[in-house]
Amino acid sequence: MALESLEAAASELGITQDQLSDRIIPDFDFEGPYKTFEVNGEEFRAFINKDFTLSYMDEDNKIRKSLPKDTDKETKSTFIEIQKEINDVIKSQESRLSNFLSSGRKWLFDEWFNAFLNHPIMTIYAQKLVWYCADSEGNLIHIFLVQEDTSLIDIEDNEVYPDEKHLVGILHPIMIDESTKSAWKQKLYESSIKTLIPQLEREVFIPNNDELEKSITKLFADRDVPKGPDFVKSWMEKRGWYKETGDGGYLHFSKSFQAFDIKISPWIDGVMVYFQQNEGKATIYEINFTKVTNNEKVLIKDIPPIIYSEAMNDINGMLESQ
Repeated sequence: MALESLEAAASELGITQDQLSDRIIPDFDFEGPYKTFEVNGEEFRAFINKDFTLSYMDEDNKIRKSLPKDTDKETKSTFIEIQKEINDVIKSQESRLSNFLSSGRKWLFDEWFNAFLNHPIMTIYAQKLVWYCADSEGNLIHIFLVQEDTSLIDIEDNEVYPDEKHLVGILHPIMIDESTKSAWKQKLYESSIKTLIPQLEREVFIPNNDELEKSITKLFADRDVPKGPDFVKSWMEKRGWYKETGDGGYLHFSKSFQAFDIKISPWIDGVMVYFQQNEGKATIYEINFTKVTNNEKVLIKDIPPIIYSEAMNDINGMLESQ
C-alpha cells in the first residue's frame, strides 16, 4: 500500500519514485548541515555527527555533545524528537543506497547536491561512499570523495567541480580497470575510510561473448544451492527479488528495473511455497532477461553492465554461502 501511494504521488508530481524518495527524507528545517538556535542571546548550531547523533557548536566553534545548560524546554523537546526521527530515517538508508548502486542510478549534479550535500543526514552517507561524475553519454570524468566541508576531492586530493549537466552516481568496480581500483582501495585505506556498503571489493560479472546475442544465461546452470530451498527464499527476498507462486506450488523469483524496462527471472527448481526444512534440492538452470512492459526477450548485450553484474552477484552469493 505504501509503495502504491509513493508511485501515485510521484506520478502526480511528474517525477520518478526514486526522486520522490530523495525529497521526502526529513531535513528538520536545517539549513544545509546546520540548525541554528539561541540560548541566552548566544547563537548555537546543531549538526549531525558521523555516528548520526546530534552535536552542538557555539559561536567560537567549540563543539559539545549536549545542549547548553540553559536551553529552554521547548528547544530541548524539539531536539529530542529530531534525534528520534534521525534514528528512524537511517534504518532504511543503507539498503536504499545499496539498491542505487545495484541499479546504476544516476543524478543530475544539482539534484545530487540537494539530495546529499545540502541535507543534514544524507551528507553523512555521502562521505562514506566513492562517487563518480560522467557526461550525458556516460563517459567517466571524475571519481571523488566527499569531505566534511562538502568539498569534492579526487585521488590526489585535488578539488573537483562537476558541471551542472554532469551525472553523478555511486562508483561500481565494473566501471574502472584493475589499476584504478587498486589505487582507490589504497586511497580509502590511507584515509581510514570504510565504505558504507561493499563497493570496490564487489565481485564483477561480465557476460560470456557467446551469450551476448541471447536473452538467457546459463552461467550457473545445473548448480545446487548448498543451503537448500528454504535458504533460497530468504536470500532472494533480502536482496529485493520478488516472489510469486507458480504451478504446483513452486516459487518463482524476479527483479525488475523499470527505468530500463528489464526484468530478470532465474529458473530455480525445487523451491516451494511451504516451509521445506531444506529437504530436497534447489537447482539453478538458467536466468532469463525480458522486458517489464510486454515480456519480450532482451538480449544480454543490451543489459546495462552494472545490472547484469549485480544480478549475477546475487545468485553467486547464494551459491557460495556455506
